[in-house]
Amino acid sequence: MPIESLRLLLVEDNDLDAMFITRVFQRSTVIQAQIERASSLGEALEMIDETEFDVVLLDLGLPDSDGLQSIRSIREKVTSIPIVVQTGDDRVETGFAAIEAGAQDFLSKNDLKDHLLTRLTIHAILRQRQMLELQEASLLDSMTGIANRRRCDIEFRRRLEMLSQGGTPFCVAIVDIDNFKLINDSGGHDLGDEVICQVGNELRDRCRPGDLVARIGGEEFAIIFADTTVDELGKLQQRHRRAIEALDFQREGISVTVSIGGTCVLSSDNKRSAFRRADSALYAAKKGGRNQCKIETVVRPAINVHIA
Repeated sequence: MPIESLRLLLVEDNDLDAMFITRVFQRSTVIQAQIERASSLGEALEMIDETEFDVVLLDLGLPDSDGLQSIRSIREKVTSIPIVVQTGDDRVETGFAAIEAGAQDFLSKNDLKDHLLTRLTIHAILRQRQMLELQEASLLDSMTGIANRRRCDIEFRRRLEMLSQGGTPFCVAIVDIDNFKLINDSGGHDLGDEVICQVGNELRDRCRPGDLVARIGGEEFAIIFADTTVDELGKLQQRHRRAIEALDFQREGISVTVSIGGTCVLSSDNKRSAFRRADSALYAAKKGGRNQCKIETVVRPAINVHIA
């Protein structure tokens, strides 16, 4: 998508340089830029908190920050904004170090020409957009459009880190489509794919804000229930199970159900140990007759408690 206008944060403590850069964008016939200026890193971080910018044009010589630390500080605040560095240091090594620190591009102040500055700024925005699109695509399941196993792994690690730092509890569950081989045998792989897509999207639509549904294999899905205790888990699992049971595939003889096994995650867990308990609970649900939910707690006698 072409860029015709943008909101630019200029982080520059030198008044003459700031005036020159502002005039460059004012003279541009390619793009309209709304420029806001910060004279220090601290001021820039406050403005980023309050305003959504399309790009940051950053001077590395700020009064309250030392060189590349300015880039890192902005990146810690927000990852999506492209940063173009301007520096009085002509060394190529400085520019490459800026990119390694998180900038999209760099430009020596000795090369601040109209067409070059505007072109670098536009290219930085386009590259950042492309990178974010690729990152997002790498975290989605190509068939269903919901999160994939990699996205699930990332979210689990994030939640576990929060929990280990005294954060809120969370739970995980594995959802498996019952008798999926019979569905494939009766209607072929097209029907099987349709069932997987509808189940995945229904599970996602039933989630609360903060929860995550991911397809982790064939006809199997994982759910991460954010801010959830084991006492709340049963009701949430049943809500998902009933939603799938109520799906209408508008095909004669097609009835789809799922079995769900879940567990509450401990700070001492890793992904393997937590999902092993969830998988054990799923096995108990399958063995118990399918179309049901089970929970396995850390204390083993609770494993086969049926959720009504």
